[in-house]
Amino acid sequence: MSGRWLYADSSREMPEIELSGRNGMLTAATSGTRAPYSYLDKNGELAGFEIENVRRFAAYLGMDVKFDTMDFAALIPSVASGKTQLAANWVSITPERAETVIFSNPYYATASCVVTKKLSARDESVAAGFDFISWLKNGVQNNLVKENRWKLIVSGLGVTLTISVAALIAGTVLGCFICFLLTRRTKWAKIPASVYSAVIHGLPMTRISRFCSWR
Repeated sequence: MSGRWLYADSSREMPEIELSGRNGMLTAATSGTRAPYSYLDKNGELAGFEIENVRRFAAYLGMDVKFDTMDFAALIPSVASGKTQLAANWVSITPERAETVIFSNPYYATASCVVTKKLSARDESVAAGFDFISWLKNGVQNNLVKENRWKLIVSGLGVTLTISVAALIAGTVLGCFICFLLTRRTKWAKIPASVYSAVIHGLPMTRISRFCSWR
């Protein structure tokens, strides 16, 4: 399979793989932007080494597969949160990422080079002690800038605000409805509202005694 995708003279043609789907659906996250691992072919269909690998895995399990395309930075969080069952993409294995998800055995190794600025005497003295500014910069880099993690925070903030607004509206509507029932003189309206109010307020004995007096 690697000969079909990972070499310069590769054919890079997705073979037909029959998926029965008798054991359910396998969900996989991928970016679709990193050839030859995961990309869109000339027909706009997902193709690549990882795509074929996942389809063969699904066929082995007797499942169908559904790919969810997303930003590369969202692949690992998608698996870690349970949104998808696995991620199919070219991903470098790092100790930090390995703390969140389980990687398959590596199948491709490449050399990399990191170039850094040589520290001056002042920089070395600062690094040896506590530097609040450096600590703050590292925190912003690790929690916001690295792998575009700020997008996850913004996305989570949007969900939080949506839930908060929905809860506020629902609580206001429900409160107005209960208040309306409590002001009615008919027992069929007032009694259920009073029981609800007793449970919510956490004073069941006081409310039950009042409920009995209405009878």
